[in-house]
Amino acid sequence: SATSAISSNIRKNKAKIKYNTIVYLINSEDAR
Repeated sequence: SATSAISSNIRKNKAKIKYNTIVYLINSEDAR
C-alpha cells in the first residue's frame, strides 16, 4: 500500500539524516 511505502521512506530518510549528522559531527571534531 502507499502508506507503508511512505512510512518506509520516512524511516530511510531518518536513518540517512542520523548517519549524516554523525558523519558531520565526526568531521567537525577532526577539523578542530
